[in-house]
Amino acid sequence: MTATIRYNRNGLFDRLIANRTLLTWVTMLSLTGAYLVYAQVLRQVINSTVVRQEFPEEVFQSPEYASANNEHAKTYLPEIPWAADARYQFKDENVFIYTERWQQEEEKRAARLKPFAMLMFDPKKKDSEKPFALMSEEALIRFEQPFGIKQTDPGHMIAGSLEGFVKITGPNGLIIYGRNFFYDESSMNIWSDSEVRFAYEEHRGRARGIEMKLIPAAVKPKELKPAADGIREIVLRRDVYMELALKQDKEHESKNRSRFAKVKSAGSFTFNLETNQGTFHKDVRVYHPTGPQHADTLDCDQLQLQFVRKEDPDNPTPEADQQPGHASGKLQFQELVATGENVALVSQENQFSGRMTRLSYNEATKTIVLTDERSVEIYQQASKLECPKITIHQDEEGRVETVLCEGAGKVDYVDPSTGQLSVAAQWAKLMKKSRDPETQLDMVELEQQCIIRQPAEEFALAAQQIRLWLKGDLGALKQKDMLQEDRQQSANKTAQKVDPHKMIATQDVAIYSPQLRGKTKRLEVWFDEATVPTSAPNAPVSKSVAPQNSAIQPAAFAVDDTPAGQQGGRTALGPEKKEPEPVMVVSDLIKLRMQKDEAGKAEVSEVWTEGNVSVKQLNETQKQPMHITGNQMHIQNKGENDQVLHVMGTPAKINGGDSQIEGDDIFLYRLANRAEVQGKGLLLLPVKGGKKSAAGLLSGADGITQERGLTGEVQEQGNDQENLLEIHWDQEMVFDGITANFFGKVRTNMGDNRLRCQEMEVVLSDRVSFTEKQPEGQKPTVHFITCRDGVEVESNEYQDNRLIGIRRASFWQMNVDQKTGNAEARGPGWLILWRRENSKESNPESRVSQANLPQKTDTDSWNYTRIDFNGKMSGNVSQRSTTFDDRVQITYGGVKRPLDTINPDQLPPNAGWMRSNSLKLIQHEIEGQKKKFISMLAKGNAELEGNALVKNKKTPTNQSFIARADTISYDESKDLYMMRSFGNRKATIRRYSRTGKTPSAPNQAQQIEFAPSYDRVTLHGVTGLQGLP
Repeated sequence: MTATIRYNRNGLFDRLIANRTLLTWVTMLSLTGAYLVYAQVLRQVINSTVVRQEFPEEVFQSPEYASANNEHAKTYLPEIPWAADARYQFKDENVFIYTERWQQEEEKRAARLKPFAMLMFDPKKKDSEKPFALMSEEALIRFEQPFGIKQTDPGHMIAGSLEGFVKITGPNGLIIYGRNFFYDESSMNIWSDSEVRFAYEEHRGRARGIEMKLIPAAVKPKELKPAADGIREIVLRRDVYMELALKQDKEHESKNRSRFAKVKSAGSFTFNLETNQGTFHKDVRVYHPTGPQHADTLDCDQLQLQFVRKEDPDNPTPEADQQPGHASGKLQFQELVATGENVALVSQENQFSGRMTRLSYNEATKTIVLTDERSVEIYQQASKLECPKITIHQDEEGRVETVLCEGAGKVDYVDPSTGQLSVAAQWAKLMKKSRDPETQLDMVELEQQCIIRQPAEEFALAAQQIRLWLKGDLGALKQKDMLQEDRQQSANKTAQKVDPHKMIATQDVAIYSPQLRGKTKRLEVWFDEATVPTSAPNAPVSKSVAPQNSAIQPAAFAVDDTPAGQQGGRTALGPEKKEPEPVMVVSDLIKLRMQKDEAGKAEVSEVWTEGNVSVKQLNETQKQPMHITGNQMHIQNKGENDQVLHVMGTPAKINGGDSQIEGDDIFLYRLANRAEVQGKGLLLLPVKGGKKSAAGLLSGADGITQERGLTGEVQEQGNDQENLLEIHWDQEMVFDGITANFFGKVRTNMGDNRLRCQEMEVVLSDRVSFTEKQPEGQKPTVHFITCRDGVEVESNEYQDNRLIGIRRASFWQMNVDQKTGNAEARGPGWLILWRRENSKESNPESRVSQANLPQKTDTDSWNYTRIDFNGKMSGNVSQRSTTFDDRVQITYGGVKRPLDTINPDQLPPNAGWMRSNSLKLIQHEIEGQKKKFISMLAKGNAELEGNALVKNKKTPTNQSFIARADTISYDESKDLYMMRSFGNRKATIRRYSRTGKTPSAPNQAQQIEFAPSYDRVTLHGVTGLQGLP
């Protein structure tokens, strides 16, 4: 883009400007020399007293000056030998005139000199510089009045001519050839219709016809000179041709570059001495060969050159002496303007061409302006630039400082090897290329509706403003390379050495690519140097490690297709990889770091986003694609699938399918397949499983919690039921796709189950992948849960929008194995259950979570159960058994409201407690019955105390009892307690009357069976018995 128009010291434009002084001199001298010499000759002739009087011949050959005249003629007029021995020789200060004869014509109103020659020396330099010499076949001078011996004042000259062949020479190789020059006062013109040829130093040219338009004298001249104060305009009438010799350095001399630039025009060339403006008209062409097959050209309808006159500080001209048309000082080039319907500037060597309607260059401001109302078109090598106005500013040495493209424009770059469009840029307001004063790098700016596209990569960037910093010296590199290699190779090297350094896009920024869509207020991109893969010392490059494809891929939650028994493994011949779905990134600020690999391909190495970050995977086939939100995000790209994602927010969120991770600091390591959250966070993970799922295991006593108190019917769940695992924490979470570890006030919700602890570990049955997409409908199951340090469990159960059960538990540690059905907890701990007494049966499909719905309350009573233990609690869902160890106590009874408790020291009616070293609960199914019952077995120092309602009497009464034994068991289906002791120890039971004032004597036996509802006692191995009164 920036190389479309660039500084080139040997370009046609700079070569013309560098030789502007020579162009000025050749124009002025070649077109005005004839008149100046002619006017000087006539003035000297007319003013000479020799012309006014008919002196005898010998007077003109007076020895005082004849010898000097002869020497000058021999030296400076060698091509006309007659001048040295001319019959008539005139001298007036620094002017010498030679002629063989003269005669009066037109009734003595004219004088003809034949032949005619003149020498004119610079009064300051005198003989140190070659004089101006004018030669013609004859000269004719016409006056106002007749002149002769009696008419010595003929008035001023009104017409004249230099007839026949005319030649003018002067210093610095000045030569002018022409024929028949005429002067006429009435038209104030000097002209010639013949061909004019001229040369100055090594410059040369020709034209068909010449005309000099004079400035009429303000006051009628009193002397014989013409009535003109100067020359207003000089015109070469048609078929103008000029060859300008250019200076060359050693570098271009070695390349046989042409030393001449040619300027041609079918029309005229006009130079106005009042405005110091020269103009070529009609089919103007500037041509300069730069090699055997290359040339620089400029074609236009009109070429205008503007000059300014600079006073010589060593010899200033007083203002009083300055006259129109006779300004002193040297002309300096100021401005060039080329216009036309199709102005064409071409440099074949640089593969450059431009089309426009106007081209201008200002020497004072070093500014080049290209304009076209439709669009300026610039082509260079494989690039094309279009814009209505292009302004180029140069420094004093001609190097480009600023390129400004105003108006809607575009740049296209075509890959030379394929011919396909590689990069395209467009804008609505301007494009500017300049030098950044801070970094000293070239900077390109685009403003308003800017778009950059790479069709091959299907990439596009849109913004209201884009700034791009480039590093590398295009001009210097090209000149150095072209000395050693051919032009094509050097152009390729140059393209590789000029690289982007940084890019900033602002306002309504949008990014599009097959893998990435983005919207942001500000985009910043840094470009690093190419990386070279490491290899062994002195190893050839071909044996180096090939760079990996490190394109950033979306981080999706996915499950491996491998069976559970092959976790972590991968099949060698897996399904063909599909292109990753695009990712949509929305943020207030996006920063990218680009890095080139060894092949020069740019890849994203790091990404930063800040402010309202949203990253979403655009997957049409997935109902809930990946979605990341937060305040900041940082991505490090280290290779294929090796990315580190860091999301920060309050909170930051990563959603994938039904899964979600929340936290202030979230880290995702794709290659290690690990997610970390520092600080508070939340994990939502959909899992499958019914009765075996964590929803049934979190209580730690599934056999009891699924029952209605100690009796009732079990509510079944389907094994394929889906549940959402919800885990909160305060300190940290680490998840590797299989195992998730949580620290600091961990809270877990699954359905109506809630769990709290300080540390938790959750192991899934299937690996969750952060690099692959999750198959539709495939979800992992919770395999193992471990909770440590202050474990608390809460669970509510609903039936038809009616609360029927509440569970509370506290442990030191709890383990739940989903695969085997084992559940284990370590104490000290307790478990509390509330179950509605008269809950009705319902269809299992209607048992849904009602935690967020209003509860229905009525006068129904509730069963209360509490189990305390100090050792271990273990159970198995499949076997429907739970065991408690170390100082176990179970308290049970009826309460009026949920969350009411029973004090074991003050038992209410129909309540009781049991203590032992261990307690085992087993759930039983009776064939042919829907009801399920439990049995309890208390071992080691077992104690029992309770109140029972005796039903076999006419009037049911309450009866209290206390029992002790080595083991106490209870069978709910028979409402039967069995106390048993071993060795010499005896089981003991004592019953109390309904008033509680008259306790019975204890009954002792090796084994005692007691049915409290029927007040029936059976003793085995009796040693004592005493009944109630």
